[in-house]
Amino acid sequence: MEIAVPRETVIEERRVALVPYGVDLLVRAGHRVFVESGGGDGAGFPDEAYEKVGATIVSSHDEALRCGRLVIKVQPPSRSECAALAHGQLMASFLQLGVQTRERMETLRAAGVTAFALELVEEDDGWRPLVRAMSEITAGRVPLIAGRFMNTLNGGRGIILGDVPGVPPASVVVIGAGTVGGGAARKMGALGASVVLLDDDLQRLRQHLLTDGARPTTLLSTPYNLERLLRTADVVVGAASAFDERAPKLVTREMVRAMRPRSLIIDVAIDHGGNCETSRPTAHSNPTYVEEGVIHYCVPNIPSTVARSASDAFSNAALPYLARLAQGDLEAALAIPAVRRGLYLREGAYTNEKIGALFG
Repeated sequence: MEIAVPRETVIEERRVALVPYGVDLLVRAGHRVFVESGGGDGAGFPDEAYEKVGATIVSSHDEALRCGRLVIKVQPPSRSECAALAHGQLMASFLQLGVQTRERMETLRAAGVTAFALELVEEDDGWRPLVRAMSEITAGRVPLIAGRFMNTLNGGRGIILGDVPGVPPASVVVIGAGTVGGGAARKMGALGASVVLLDDDLQRLRQHLLTDGARPTTLLSTPYNLERLLRTADVVVGAASAFDERAPKLVTREMVRAMRPRSLIIDVAIDHGGNCETSRPTAHSNPTYVEEGVIHYCVPNIPSTVARSASDAFSNAALPYLARLAQGDLEAALAIPAVRRGLYLREGAYTNEKIGALFG
């Protein structure tokens, strides 16, 4: 099969969907791989690295979108990219449902594309490999983001996360005990912060009490608990999301208004719409804004800050499923439950009930 890897066009997105060793595996399996010139530059993979493993470099973005039967991206296709795709093409990318518009989805549907949302790819045991790969990277970045924007010189409260004798640690509230939230809670706890982890799933909270190392305080996620905790929080991490629907708005404007001045909200659920009523997407070049006296960090593509590692992780997680799609027998690929769960459009028809209902 012809497989295309276009350059990502979202502002400050430096990841690439396939790294050279991933291309090498597909070429060895008999597939033709086309990579847009410069597509891997942001992650440290020049065109020459792709050429050495048998990829064909194409010069234009439109050509990269059209030359492959299977198009692989990290970010969701833009409206212009949707329009450039043709009936019968297969596309695999993240969907980021919370920031999609009806207009963009209608353009993609009208193109007659068969499309897979990589965040919906799920094994029978609940394992979501693409989500896990990016979430683990995001979890590792959250303590660094918190340290940066609590810094006095960046307008923060001037508070260290912890482990200074005689000095109280930062008070951190993490909403959502999934891979990002749980991982961030453990890492900030290991740095000495006082961490409370909230979720509406007691079993998920229980798992975090069974792990070694720093264990957060766990509480059920309720409006009462959120209102009480946010009043004294230095850092709030919003990490509650459902991948086939928009993220729940759990933090109201009134809750934000009651927070300490210059405290920090890191809304990592922003790519699915965000957990806070006051959240709106930002970019790496201007990542924060102040609303109700509280600093908001709402960058949707946090893994792009470590683009090489993130591209490696993305490629590793995606390859088994892309290899199935590349075999050319769509029915055989869809017989695999994990692949089928990722399908949301088939030749222009919605196949995911929740997504279809959301966009009418």
